[in-house]
Amino acid sequence: MIKYLKLFYDFIIVGAFSFGGAYSAIPLVKDVADKYSVLSNEAIADFIAISESTPGSIGVNLATFIGTTLYNLPGAIIATFAEVLPAFLIMLVVSIYFSKVLQNEKVKFVLSVIRPCIIGIIMSIGIYMVIEILNDNVYSYHIDFKSLVVFICILLIVIAYKISLKKSLGAISIIIIGAFFGIAINTFM
Repeated sequence: MIKYLKLFYDFIIVGAFSFGGAYSAIPLVKDVADKYSVLSNEAIADFIAISESTPGSIGVNLATFIGTTLYNLPGAIIATFAEVLPAFLIMLVVSIYFSKVLQNEKVKFVLSVIRPCIIGIIMSIGIYMVIEILNDNVYSYHIDFKSLVVFICILLIVIAYKISLKKSLGAISIIIIGAFFGIAINTFM
């Protein structure tokens, strides 16, 4: 029972302090993963990539994965519930007082201060993970040719779409195009 309470506590902290969206939760989830020695830096990088193409936020997906890895289904339920609970409660309270809260000058000031911090957190964890992966010899500086071809195809389509239609291609369309090219290239190359 104590192990479940500890897991709940760790992930309620992650959920309570993950301001700014899914990417801001990554450093906190990484700390929890390191605490339990569940995921390596490479595994976290791989799981973030997988989480980008699955429904749900990265923080919730990572919480579910870590909970499952540690304590099977009960761990997954507890970690996921704890990760989501603070945001749910905050949004419940905010939705009741939504218009009044957003008009408050102090709230506007706090949000204006939090935004650059979140950008910094996201950039720092991205840089940190790239440095860690490059320092590890697991990937040995190998560039996957097929992945590079898929990336270039997606990039060219996004640029051509933006230039020709003067609007951005949606994220779902990019994921579908990426899946199509990934399947085609892995099938024929």
